[in-house]
Amino acid sequence: NLKENVDKVINDYKLDEEMVRSYAGPLYNRAVEEIGSNTPGGIPSVEEVETLSFLRTLLNISEEETYDVHLTTFGTAYKKAIKEALGTTGVIREEYREPLDDLRARLGMSDEAAKEIYMEAIGERMKPMVEFISNEMERLVLTKDQLAQKRGTDFGEDYFKDGSKASGKLGLGTDGNIMSDIMTLIDFYIENGIVQK
Repeated sequence: NLKENVDKVINDYKLDEEMVRSYAGPLYNRAVEEIGSNTPGGIPSVEEVETLSFLRTLLNISEEETYDVHLTTFGTAYKKAIKEALGTTGVIREEYREPLDDLRARLGMSDEAAKEIYMEAIGERMKPMVEFISNEMERLVLTKDQLAQKRGTDFGEDYFKDGSKASGKLGLGTDGNIMSDIMTLIDFYIENGIVQK
């Protein structure tokens, strides 16, 4: 057994645990980085995950000690998977939640790191929604002059060829009915489990 042989060498030569770790860590990290750079989409195969698990056992490295290198190597792939699961609706459906958890485990990331990546991906999706609502609220509440001053843009007055000013509003939703957008944001927030208990 290879593991027994490694342990025997460590014991026979009375190698210090710190010294063993100083060699084992970089070896493992290099293996993870090598797998990460050679896998399609940055996601290791089941066999590669088993190889890394065997390597951890062989080098006496706990899974917790490897979270950082796994996060650095596979974090981008996990974030991409979350964004894909969000789809066009922006809500991760129930049938995608378990596969995302399985992927997190397969990528060897801690629950905390995965949650952070999840919140980051959700935040990126949510930002334009919030900005749109904020802009619409400003447009509803502020006068043209206040809005021009705040945004640094002169909206001016619209004049027709005969010199008369435009009156009324054009376009859909110009009366500022943004309630549906606010409700969509609330649904996005709740259905993606952002609410912390």
